[in-house]
Amino acid sequence: MDNLWRSSNRARDKNFIAKGLSIVGQYEKIIGKIATMKALISTILFLIASSAYVFAQDSIGFSFNSDRDNTAMDETTVAGVVPSPGWVSTDGGADAQGGANGSISNAGVTVEWSCNGTWNTNNGVSNGDNQLMNGYIDAVGGGGYADVNISSIDSFTFGGNYDIYVYFGSDGNGRTGKVSLQDGETYSYTTFSQQGGGFPTNYVRTEDTGDGNPSSNYAVFEGLSGDAQTIQIIRGSNNSGIHGIQIVSVQVFDEDEDGLPDSWEINNDLDPEDNGEGDVNNGAEGDPDQDGVTNIDEYENGTDPQDVDTDNDDLNDNVETNTGVFVSATNTGTDPKLEDTDTDGLLDGAEVEIGTNPLKEDTDGDKFSDADEVEAGTDPLDGNNFPDIPDIEPPLAYWNFDDQGANETADLRGDYNGIVYGDPEYVTGHSGFAIQFDGIDDYVSSDAPILNEKTEFTMSGWVNFTASQGNRTGLFGQNDLVEFGMINANQMQLWTVTAGAVNVSFGPTSDGWRHIAVKGTEEGQFIYLDGELVGSGGSPVPLPTSGFNFNIGGGGVYDGSGNWFEGSIDDVAVWDVALSDEAIANLASGVLLPGGPREDSDEDGLPDEWEENNDLDPEDNGDVDPNNGPDGDPDQDGLTNLEEFAARTSPQDADSDGDGLNDSAETNTGTFVSATDTGSDPNKADTDGDTLNDGSEVEPNPYVTDPNNVDTDGDKLTDAEEIQNEDNKTDPTKEDTDGGGTSDSVEIALGLNPLDPADDQSGAGGGTKIGINFNSNRGAEAELGPDEIAGLPEVAQLNWNNSAGGADAVAGASGSQADIISPVSGVVVDDSGGDSGVTVDWASNGTWNTTNGFDTPDAKLINGYIDNIGGGGFATIDLKGISFSSYDVYVYFGSDGNGRTGEVESTTAGQTFSYTTDSNKGAFDPEFDYVLTEDEDGTNPPSNYCVFRDQSSSDFSVQINRGSSNSGIHAIQIVRLGPGTPFEMTEILYNAQTNEFTLTWNSKPNETYALYVSEDLKSWDFDLDDSIISEGDTTTYGPFENPMPEARQLFFRAEETEEE
Repeated sequence: MDNLWRSSNRARDKNFIAKGLSIVGQYEKIIGKIATMKALISTILFLIASSAYVFAQDSIGFSFNSDRDNTAMDETTVAGVVPSPGWVSTDGGADAQGGANGSISNAGVTVEWSCNGTWNTNNGVSNGDNQLMNGYIDAVGGGGYADVNISSIDSFTFGGNYDIYVYFGSDGNGRTGKVSLQDGETYSYTTFSQQGGGFPTNYVRTEDTGDGNPSSNYAVFEGLSGDAQTIQIIRGSNNSGIHGIQIVSVQVFDEDEDGLPDSWEINNDLDPEDNGEGDVNNGAEGDPDQDGVTNIDEYENGTDPQDVDTDNDDLNDNVETNTGVFVSATNTGTDPKLEDTDTDGLLDGAEVEIGTNPLKEDTDGDKFSDADEVEAGTDPLDGNNFPDIPDIEPPLAYWNFDDQGANETADLRGDYNGIVYGDPEYVTGHSGFAIQFDGIDDYVSSDAPILNEKTEFTMSGWVNFTASQGNRTGLFGQNDLVEFGMINANQMQLWTVTAGAVNVSFGPTSDGWRHIAVKGTEEGQFIYLDGELVGSGGSPVPLPTSGFNFNIGGGGVYDGSGNWFEGSIDDVAVWDVALSDEAIANLASGVLLPGGPREDSDEDGLPDEWEENNDLDPEDNGDVDPNNGPDGDPDQDGLTNLEEFAARTSPQDADSDGDGLNDSAETNTGTFVSATDTGSDPNKADTDGDTLNDGSEVEPNPYVTDPNNVDTDGDKLTDAEEIQNEDNKTDPTKEDTDGGGTSDSVEIALGLNPLDPADDQSGAGGGTKIGINFNSNRGAEAELGPDEIAGLPEVAQLNWNNSAGGADAVAGASGSQADIISPVSGVVVDDSGGDSGVTVDWASNGTWNTTNGFDTPDAKLINGYIDNIGGGGFATIDLKGISFSSYDVYVYFGSDGNGRTGEVESTTAGQTFSYTTDSNKGAFDPEFDYVLTEDEDGTNPPSNYCVFRDQSSSDFSVQINRGSSNSGIHAIQIVRLGPGTPFEMTEILYNAQTNEFTLTWNSKPNETYALYVSEDLKSWDFDLDDSIISEGDTTTYGPFENPMPEARQLFFRAEETEEE
């Protein structure tokens, strides 16, 4: 074992070597640091190292199924916060009561459960984690219960300690409850497991033992022992229950020290006391099933060492490399634990045999799964050969928005052209173009009440939104008759005047393009998401009448006006019949368009509808007129019809977007190469949105700028601002037009002449500190002036950069240097007021502020903060381009309520400091109120700042890890080290193998140092070296032999020497 003793900062431990997953050594503790301007002392205490060769934790799991999606996990399914195989599933039964009670065993452990119902979420079964978070045993109604009794645990843990992970939730997020361990902890929660298939990314833990009810979906009962445990759900505001139980052994036994846990060897018919010396097949390098995969690899892969084909998909475990990339039949990239990796209905082995890709549900991209094509007898490798689709009734109205109408958008059925209100944009849609609404005043109206007196109806469309929607946001519908949209940020609602509301979980974002549909029949009213039925209610038909028009995106859907939607909508259609479930699923998969099946009469790869819309003959594949075929080019722009179809451009217009560039030149790669390969979007006249047409950007004017980049030279001025500025017409291809050393934007912001290099020096950086003050919308007065000094007194500075708090608690929550409002807009300056060259990105899910007020600069600094809100919250800062060779990072944190726990973590520094918030003082006195945390052991001392010392990377990242409640970052400060920095020892390394030390301390250039050692801090007679030449900002001395090998502790002191 390598005993490398060193400081607790791993970022500085450049020689640290980890062996596999073993714990190689303990880190020494620096006991004392005493520093003066002339002397410094550091202490090292020797500890005892220990080693445990551990590969992974042993785990078994129990998953509870419902009758509504009764899909069993098995021992090879990997799932859980501790990702592990070894799961078993209950039988959901034939109805909601069928699986509500029972018992099941796994690895000798028995689980008995009882509840008064089962149900499931919308997470589906696309992977093990979504399977786990799908079905659940449910505490239904006011007297509801869900109890789990676990027995014979020792048969799995061999009497050792273990943790129990409880996964809980419901089909509706936002419900409160508690999960308790008998004679143990009780954790509160608000359900957060309905994620539309978002696991494992969306696991969120609760550690709240009070009534805080954080949004979460699992809890951990840690450090347990004993042969039996009982877990219960305590029902809160509504039904919720338990998805699964996972028992994780925290003690791994490996009697023969071969790297294979004893329990795994026993479960797989291997001898836990033979490391391969008795029988090579028992050892780590053994291969009892002769599949070419060693036991240690089978253990790490989660496969069966006794079965050449663990998942029974007719592929050897050895060829299923689990890379996600298919290379060949001997390197399939598939998961050796899943028989059908892409879940298309064909075994992985069958796909390899017939030539389809076992990692793609639809190999040829024709919208039909490989299994559907095999069943239908069509070619799954030919995109133009696909199964027939049943016809559907033509819709009453169909708006695909591909015409990009400014004032009116066409109804392809001809009767209800949509009137466009506001100023919506047209963007790339799910197919063709979509209309993008601003959430303020954009909407489309049919100008007619088209759903009046219908005896059946269907509405469908595609939506895409990243912004959280407000209450009563309209997607499409007719007020006071059929209303459909987001009733709140997390629920979609269909409401009819005759049958009331059906609510389903959806949001707060759509997570890409999603297909939505609703219908009403005599049997009921129904909501579909991505082709799947997700909600239903009573029959709404026949419908009466309403005096309102059918609207899209707002303008009155739930109400007479308003209901503004922020996002994109595509392909909206309305029928006066109820489509079948199959037809709605086909619309969602894309094999069916609202106008009917995707027909291609002449089999030229161009859909008939597209050819008709673009004046081409859908029955001529080019045999009669070449311009009608896939290789035709009627507009002579150099693109074939097939290429125009793929690019969504017009085959009849050489310049589809009218920007002065030929469609063939606009290659849509996002990278400008030349005037004939612009990388710009052929469907957008101004790809980068800088108000300059793409054509004008690539023509000398007199400059050639990048049509894909709003700021070609990266000087924080848009190309248009530089070209159209009559007072200072700077070069948009040069960051510093006059070459004086200061960027154009900084010169303009400081009132300098960007065309005169003589005045650049006054605007250049050169300071020693860079500070960013985060404001909230609730305290605009907290903006620090450039002449106000704030921060910990030892490092207080001028010229703090201020973020824009925004108009609400969300507007300033995320941003970049572009959102810096002062001292220089869009630029991060240093304490001299010059451009630091640093860029910053921050992200959080809200802003807030303390009650410290604005009377002093430090009260302003410790006022607003970017906030980590709720169970799924976040607050992160990423800094790039730091030019200091060495620096400290000061992070000022807190909240509007003292006493909340949390952590500040930097992955760059490799350190995490815990705290209990202590920044809300009602004012802020810099001499007394700054409180430091240096705790890395989770004791959470009251504090409001921490310091990540001795950093050297040009990039630095830091984040808040939420504890008991919300807290965030007030400010961040980078302080350059070097001359004038604290004179202190920064690193002591000891190598036990060579018995040598290496020391590093902050130093001054051109100095000479002497180094002394002591056993007791009293006698410093031992002079190690009195002529150590400074190496600059820091000096390293060593390695040198331990000068006192018999001593139990040593103290080192460096001193500046006086030159004779």
